[in-house]
Formats: sequence, C-alpha cells, structure tokens
Amino acid sequence: MKGSEKTSSIFVNPLSSLIWPHCPNRGTAKPTARAKIIANKKGKKKMENYTATVTESFLELSKREKIKFKTAQEKISLSDEAKQGAVILSPKNLVVVQIHNPHTKERQTDGTTKRVEKDYKEYIIETQDGLMYSTSSNSLYSSLYDIMSDMLNEDGTLEEFEIKVIEKPSSNFAGNFLTCQLI
Repeated sequence: MKGSEKTSSIFVNPLSSLIWPHCPNRGTAKPTARAKIIANKKGKKKMENYTATVTESFLELSKREKIKFKTAQEKISLSDEAKQGAVILSPKNLVVVQIHNPHTKERQTDGTTKRVEKDYKEYIIETQDGLMYSTSSNSLYSSLYDIMSDMLNEDGTLEEFEIKVIEKPSSNFAGNFLTCQLI
C-alpha cells in the first residue's frame, strides 16, 4: 500500500437484516434488543416473552408516544425520590403500562423472601418539563387520577398544577405507601 492512499473500512452489522431489511443504510443501524437476543452467542433468551403494553392514559396518546412510554429507560423512581423527602411535580399526563416479565425472581430483603409478580402495572407520570417518574403505588395512582380528573378542562386540556408526592406509614401493612396532594 502506498503512503498516499487512504483506506476506509465500513462496519457492517451482521444483525442489520434482522432489524430493518428495507432500510438502505441498514449496515450502520444499531441492533434492537430483540436482535441482540436472537444473536446472543450463549443462547440465553433474556427478554423472551417480556411484554409492555400501554393500557391507559389520562390524555390521548399518539403511536409514537405509546412507544415512548412502554420503552422508557430514563424513568425516575418515585419511591426512591420520596424516601429522601417530598417530591414536587407538575404532571402533564398519567400512563399505565401493563408489564409481563416471566423472568422475575424472588428477592431477599432483610432476611425475608419477597415474591415478585410476573404481571404488574407500572404508573408513569410525565411532567411538564418532559421527565418521567415511575411507581407501582396504587394509592398514588388513585390520588393523582382524582386530582387530574378535577383539573381537566371542558375542552379536554389539563390545567397546569403541582402536586407534592409524599411517603406515609401504612396503618394496615408493614412499611410505607405513596400518596400525593395538590399544592
């Protein structure tokens, strides 16, 4: 090879035909999670039969928004945030995602084994500034849904408001639960 000649190498992803066979620049596409599972050399099927479905939304969602909610990776855990103190939010939407994860395992906390359900709901609160907060608290969902129902205008738009999410000790069960109030 002469010193003045330039060579270029193009990375061609072997999984690209599994992802978007109709895409002309498919050699540069990143593989999806499903394609990674199919091509996993060890043969482990980590995400097989995992499903996430948007079942409810306070406001109407486009197809793109439904995908955004069910695949959201950068959600903030409200349970973790509320343990550090009250959390102030300006909700824009409230979405319910039904999750089926057959690969859940029992967890041990404080010497006790906690059974983890394979089917569960995750409630996602989208705020006015575009952040997403997640929780599995039915009490928080119920409280926030009631507030949002009262803040809904006749034209179907939601009046802007703020809530304070707090963690309270349960009188019926061991531990705490999340709830919210209008501020």
